Amino acid sequence: AYLEVTNYQVKAGRFLHDLDLEHRTQVMVLGSRVAERLFGDANPVGERVTYVVGDRRYTFTVVGVMEAKGQVLMGNYDSQVYIPLTFAMERIFRTTTVSTLMAQAVSAEDASLAVQQAEFLLHSRLGTSDGFNVTSQDEMLETMSDVAFTLRLMLAAIGGISLVVGGIGVMNIMLVSVSERTREIGTRKALGAKYRDLLLQFIVEALVLSTSGGAIGLLAGVVTARTVSRFGGWPTSIEVSALALAFGFSALVGLAAGVYTAMQAAKLDPVIALSYE
Repeated sequence: AYLEVTNYQVKAGRFLHDLDLEHRTQVMVLGSRVAERLFGDANPVGERVTYVVGDRRYTFTVVGVMEAKGQVLMGNYDSQVYIPLTFAMERIFRTTTVSTLMAQAVSAEDASLAVQQAEFLLHSRLGTSDGFNVTSQDEMLETMSDVAFTLRLMLAAIGGISLVVGGIGVMNIMLVSVSERTREIGTRKALGAKYRDLLLQFIVEALVLSTSGGAIGLLAGVVTARTVSRFGGWPTSIEVSALALAFGFSALVGLAAGVYTAMQAAKLDPVIALSYE
């Protein structure tokens, strides 16, 4: 039933049987990531694994390995192991209660009805509505969507502030550059450089400065995302369109910051510029 509810498949060996629950057999099924870490590419079925809880040690025989499933709503299945519930409750956790039950509705349309029936059943069995909480996958997805939307808004706000600060930084650097190169600008104008020539020069310099910073930022972001995905176990997705949009915004900020300074440089009087100390 667990495999049907979770749509999980066995890669090698078998999953837990009813006899394992009845006889409290010390057998274990490994998630794909656990199997890879413990045994590499070898088939672990038939091998023995020792599970340590405090000062107690339990040895299990591996009877199966699960297919890779990755990160899902309920966690990372690939990093889990499975043992008979009866053995875990009596020997390891020494409890008579369970914290989580999973069920599957007949169809997606019946999900809301299934939640109501589960709540009614638990209420009738326990005599209270305070000791449990029934949540459907749709509700979990909706909650996660709300959280993701809030995070996107926060990141957008942080990104917007960063763009403004970056634009001001680029503009200040370009203003300092104009101030330090006043005589150079005067010389160019005296030699026949036109307004648009100086305008184009400083706009290009601002674009190069901003897009270089944007490229470095994108590279750092991609490397960070890959590192988190590989070592943190969190799936990350990098879209080319998002990278292009970010790079385009960095160029736009550079253009906006460069236009003002370029106009200031192009308007300089060559006589005053040449006499500037």
